[in-house]
Amino acid sequence: MLAGLFLPKHIDVKPFHFKAFTIFENTYSHRIGTDAMLLGALVDVERKNFALDVGSGSGVLSLMMAQKKNSLKVHALEIDAKAHNEGVTNVSKSPFSHQIDCIHQNILSFTNEVVYDLIITNPPYYLSNNPSTQDNEREKHTSIEALKGWFHVIFNKLDSNGNFWIVFPSIETETYHRLLFETGFHKVSQYEILGKNNVPVRTIGNYSPAQTAKPHIEQLKIRDENGAYTQKYREITQNFHGTLI
Repeated sequence: MLAGLFLPKHIDVKPFHFKAFTIFENTYSHRIGTDAMLLGALVDVERKNFALDVGSGSGVLSLMMAQKKNSLKVHALEIDAKAHNEGVTNVSKSPFSHQIDCIHQNILSFTNEVVYDLIITNPPYYLSNNPSTQDNEREKHTSIEALKGWFHVIFNKLDSNGNFWIVFPSIETETYHRLLFETGFHKVSQYEILGKNNVPVRTIGNYSPAQTAKPHIEQLKIRDENGAYTQKYREITQNFHGTLI
């Protein structure tokens, strides 16, 4: 199942073991799946010094970035108190706790003097003003107006040559791109994650205030016709999976 879905609050989740760390608590955060795994594996931390993980939840993306580069400093920002506490627990038990600061705050009111050269997020991404429940609204849905304001805040916190990585449903690509480009972002790279019948289901995008001459566009298939993980997916995520897949 793709990440981006949330677990009911009564389910006890077994620890999820990565090669270099373990997610011990993940009840109030995004379920760890291929969205998070691919986003964390694809993000480029080379020549990056200070990263911001917006909506950090269990801390999985912050931990993946920290694993990639031991000099990278990460602010893991989470608005939900229970999800934030899960992130604190997971980070504190990891080998990368000295690199990551978990912060319980809303991105819209988060003020500091840091200019980030990398911002990453796996957000509530369905653009709908009519979620079925209050939890569904917080966990999966956002509005165009909220997203527009959110992108402006992120743009202003990012270095002029920095990178912003995000995952969203492919059916929302046109709207996301319109809002991103209106904000001042330019596309650096785009990965279309293919589902059944080779139909794009998720988009992982990398954007920057600085313009790129020719953005990199690539399609990635996670599973083959038999339901097994593809060789490409295995190669991309091989430094993170704790067991053979």
